[in-house]
Amino acid sequence: MTRHLLYKCLPYINNYVKYLSMVVFSTIKCAGADSTTINFYNGSYVELIAKAKSDNKAIFIDISTAWCGPCIRMNKEAFQAKSVVDQLNPIFLAYKVDAEKGEGIKIAKQFNVSSYPTLLFLNSSASLMYRVVGYTNISNLLNQITVATNAIKYSEPISKWDDEYSSGNRNPIFLYNYLVKREKLGLLGGEVVDEYIKTQQADSILSKHNLELLSKTVSSSRTKAYDVLINYISKQPIEDKEFYNRSILQLENALLNDRNEAIDKKNDVLFNKYIVRRKELFDLYKEDNKSRQLKVIKFIKMNYYQKTNNLKYYKRFAIPFAEQIMRLNVDSLHKIDSVDFIRFKEEIYLPPDSIRKQTYDAHFYERQHMHSELAAYDLNEIIKTYLQNAKYRNDLEQAIIWSKRVIMLIPDPLYLSINAQLLVKLGILHKAINLQKRAITQAKALGRDTKELERDLKIMRSRKP
Repeated sequence: MTRHLLYKCLPYINNYVKYLSMVVFSTIKCAGADSTTINFYNGSYVELIAKAKSDNKAIFIDISTAWCGPCIRMNKEAFQAKSVVDQLNPIFLAYKVDAEKGEGIKIAKQFNVSSYPTLLFLNSSASLMYRVVGYTNISNLLNQITVATNAIKYSEPISKWDDEYSSGNRNPIFLYNYLVKREKLGLLGGEVVDEYIKTQQADSILSKHNLELLSKTVSSSRTKAYDVLINYISKQPIEDKEFYNRSILQLENALLNDRNEAIDKKNDVLFNKYIVRRKELFDLYKEDNKSRQLKVIKFIKMNYYQKTNNLKYYKRFAIPFAEQIMRLNVDSLHKIDSVDFIRFKEEIYLPPDSIRKQTYDAHFYERQHMHSELAAYDLNEIIKTYLQNAKYRNDLEQAIIWSKRVIMLIPDPLYLSINAQLLVKLGILHKAINLQKRAITQAKALGRDTKELERDLKIMRSRKP
């Protein structure tokens, strides 16, 4: 019963994926610019482009995140291989960015990057020529570098096509090929898709090659192209499953683009339009559970108000979710964790000795506290939003209550630090400082980097009582 309730209360699968990625690869050290033999450039992106142009070198950009396990693995393996270094360094000016930090956010958005790792290959004029998405082993990366090098040498850069479109070329053959090229490079179709549809006769819009194009290039639900595609697949029997699945995925991606745009602009009108179309696509999934759909919509709204720092509306969705987690029995979750961990230890004796220890080490922490950690993580996400946006004492006091429950679930140093920061906002400095010291001590005992915790402690001490 408790296990079933837990999964009902914790639908944030993205959080779970991030958590598992961090855990599974926690024993692998991320190789930075100083530790890898690839000559990653240390300047800004603007300086990188200027240097590439002056040195007449192509550009290689590794876009990753701190929590991305495959990214960390590539840093350790492929990026350390002499064969890769010897092939990459002479031709490319290499650059590494975090898609969630600094100018990496802007770069990821510019090149429509949403999966990690993503490797971009640009010519010396910073025009995108080739991309690789996902983990790539050494031999495959060597092949991809060769393909990218040939594309840079012999292919026409997308920038020329952009200029041709901007100059007003609306020839249907040009627009079609332009969209195909953008799709191959992983770039959004944008308004170009609708411009192409305008060139088509009514009876040819639904031709096979046009539908194939739409299933790969639609990038917003506020377009004619989106309407054409969703209306077609909603009225036709599912005969070509590959086309149907690709179309559904493209429509989902278009909705995600609209959702991100609404968040970036903090535009409630755009978000409400997105919600209408989100429900419309849900209705297409005839076998899907209606109550589940409503629950997902609630969490989408909660996420939107969290991202746009609108605590007033965020609370409407966050408080019921937090109350669900608070009703979970801590001891029961710990018991479930213990049972699962025992089962895990029994299961690791099944694989050969060569991979047994590796499996155990990689999944040890994850399987030891999995259910408790999931509950703690999601509740802590709500607490952090309150910490960032709450202005009234009663909101902060409520967050303190939730934070204490998180610490009961998992007494992690980061959770202790969040509690300490809440105490600071409530003006309880002495207790906050002592709790922050405790967090630092525990973090050191776990072998973690304590720089950020110590920085926060210094800030706490600088505040006047």
